[in-house]
Amino acid sequence: MKISNNNISGLILAAGASTRMGTHKALLEIGVGQTLLSHQTALLLESGCSNVTVVLGAVTEDVIKQHPELLVKWAINDEWEIGQFSSLKAGLHDAMRDNPGGIIILPIDTVGVKAETICAITETALRNPHLKAVVPEHEGRGGHPIYISKALAMELLVLDPGKPDSRLDIVLQDEFDQMRLPVNDSGVITNINTPDDWERYKI
Repeated sequence: MKISNNNISGLILAAGASTRMGTHKALLEIGVGQTLLSHQTALLLESGCSNVTVVLGAVTEDVIKQHPELLVKWAINDEWEIGQFSSLKAGLHDAMRDNPGGIIILPIDTVGVKAETICAITETALRNPHLKAVVPEHEGRGGHPIYISKALAMELLVLDPGKPDSRLDIVLQDEFDQMRLPVNDSGVITNINTPDDWERYKI
């Protein structure tokens, strides 16, 4: 399913403290020798992303230490407590150094997304270069990962993360050059926040 030479970067948001989970979500074990972070990274690369940037904040040293060979770039958000948009900005700042044509944004806790779903999102964006965003939708609910264009990334970078309306979902409400892409993949709306969520997902 991999799409080659698309010049689209992957961005994983993993800067939160995971207080309700009790263990940082990036470090959750999803298989023998595999963490949720390594799984999400492999998913983005398998889906055709040319590179992956991971945003860390609350827990940095432990995550990096446990992933010495992970093929990612680390972006550190010292202001992660402001909210997820500050982490998005930190990640976009680093990801844009590679001059990507677009970026696939995947929160660490959006689990179970299929590689073919990300490929469909990417293909839709490539076939419609005027689009600034492609949002997957399952049974009428918007989810992740979200594709944003280079142009939209530049617009987001100038917003103040301290303002309450500086949120990607709010920005997308006023963005006409976007597409809601129906997908047969419940993973796009599956989020894990607690140990019970994680146990249900693993089953």
